[in-house]
Amino acid sequence: VTLVVSLGPKVEQVSVISFLDMTEEAARNTAESMKLTVGAVDEAYDPKIAAGRICYQSIQPNTSVDEGTTILFHVSPIRRPRRSRA
Repeated sequence: VTLVVSLGPKVEQVSVISFLDMTEEAARNTAESMKLTVGAVDEAYDPKIAAGRICYQSIQPNTSVDEGTTILFHVSPIRRPRRSRA
């Protein structure tokens, strides 16, 4: 009888790129093609990023993560948030 100990399935690493300034669709497609899982996509206003573009990603570029890791995005909204008047 031969006993073989498995370390489990081999998990490949992915080097995360910058998704900043991509459209949501392009970022989602690119992330999924890299075998990342796209989680929640929220809105967050950023005056430096055009409306409808990615302005935040939860994993910094050039970081290595396991395939299947979830990445979160924020998209700059179409409308600028209103300032409240006091």
